[in-house]
Amino acid sequence: MLLWSLLVIFAPATAQADGLTLLAPLSVFEGDRIVLTCQEGKNQKIKTMTYYKDKKELLFLKKVSSFSIESAILSDSGKYSCAATKGGIWPWKITSQIVNIKVQELFQRPVLIASSFQPIEGRPVTLTCETWLHPQKSEVQLQFCFFRDSQALGSSWSSSPELQIPAMWSEHSGSYWCKAETVTQRVQKQSPQSQIHVQRIPISNVSLETRVPGGQVIEGGKLDLLCLVAEGTGNITFSWHREATGTSLGKKTQHSLTAELDIPAVEESDAGGYYCTADNGHDPIQSKVVNVSVRRESSATNAPRGVSSSNSQESTQPSPLPATEDLQSEYVNVCSVGVDVIYSEVRCIQQREDSANPRRPSLDKDSQVIYSSVKKS
Repeated sequence: MLLWSLLVIFAPATAQADGLTLLAPLSVFEGDRIVLTCQEGKNQKIKTMTYYKDKKELLFLKKVSSFSIESAILSDSGKYSCAATKGGIWPWKITSQIVNIKVQELFQRPVLIASSFQPIEGRPVTLTCETWLHPQKSEVQLQFCFFRDSQALGSSWSSSPELQIPAMWSEHSGSYWCKAETVTQRVQKQSPQSQIHVQRIPISNVSLETRVPGGQVIEGGKLDLLCLVAEGTGNITFSWHREATGTSLGKKTQHSLTAELDIPAVEESDAGGYYCTADNGHDPIQSKVVNVSVRRESSATNAPRGVSSSNSQESTQPSPLPATEDLQSEYVNVCSVGVDVIYSEVRCIQQREDSANPRRPSLDKDSQVIYSSVKKS
């Protein structure tokens, strides 16, 4: 019984404060600093102080002090109050009136807008991070940043709510979103994610063209094989083939509707059919076969220096020999010039039917020089 009496005597009293006031700002926006101050008007000694939100304890202090929220968010809205324990030997508790604080939205959650969410490969796309400031906070400056699959796009943060992408490719398909924040970085919001799927145009109308200097394929010359695509987007893989073997002569992958393969020195064995294929991820498309013919380059025979011909006209324009006559060869005019140079002429002799001695043909006007040579002994 005595213990119960002592507990009643020393228990703190609870009373509605006549002079305990909770001071709070009248208007609060996201990012603002909130300072709550519990004041007692009669200047009596306060032993403890407690701050509450929605009847839940926020902070307990053994001294008089304010309670602050450095950067307010929407969830900080609620009913706030404070309580103080006063007195000396006989302490009692007083409570302030409830103050309702509503944190207002500084700007709305942004929304990502795209000029097309299914763009065609190679075409531009404009992204817009759309949001609206509260009318009372129109002077607040915002900055924006765009993302694709967690990677920042462009030059990171910018004062412009738009981002221009000059050309979209299939590898740019993915999840896109944006962020908007105040320049002071006190308030930041992210848009919902949006899917952008880049459409690829299949390849069509593949053709092969030949480009030859001078218009004729000459053995030892250059041959260019040009593969052309009328329509198609994305990375295109070009491949050149021989029709006879089907083996690939070369491959190129590039963002282009044309590609060229060079054969620097054509051989006679390179004659035949050629074709090319183009592939951008769908089925490869083949061109028609183009036939290439290779012409051998004619070489003129030059007479040796220092040898004169008594009948140059006959040597340059020989008359055909009758088929009924036999031809015989005779080495004549063999001479040595200097130390190691020998000139020789090989003559073809027409043997007349009335020749008395067929084994001793005469060198007359019917003989012709077939070729001459220079030897080094």
